[in-house]
Amino acid sequence: MRKDATISYQGKLLEVPYEQVGAHVNLVVDPHQQCAKWIESLDYEYLGPVHPLDKIANNQRRRQRPSLPPETTKGSASFIDVTFEKAQQYYALLDQDKPEDPS
Repeated sequence: MRKDATISYQGKLLEVPYEQVGAHVNLVVDPHQQCAKWIESLDYEYLGPVHPLDKIANNQRRRQRPSLPPETTKGSASFIDVTFEKAQQYYALLDQDKPEDPS
């Protein structure tokens, strides 16, 4: 299943319930009409209907943005702080390697 809640069957895209994104599912197909009916879990539990893809509606769908893990949003140093600290360490090493002024 793709991240946009679509699956492909016989070269056609089908929409499935968005809650199932990333899950492994079985597509139930009517063998006589050769059309997809619904999806079910690997334990054969009904998960939801299947519809032909509506490209316009799918383009307008609101998606969740990934959130940062809590440990990276609180208490971690910013890129600028880390860069400034590394620069201070670098220049401190350069000052140690300078020969002393004989005057």
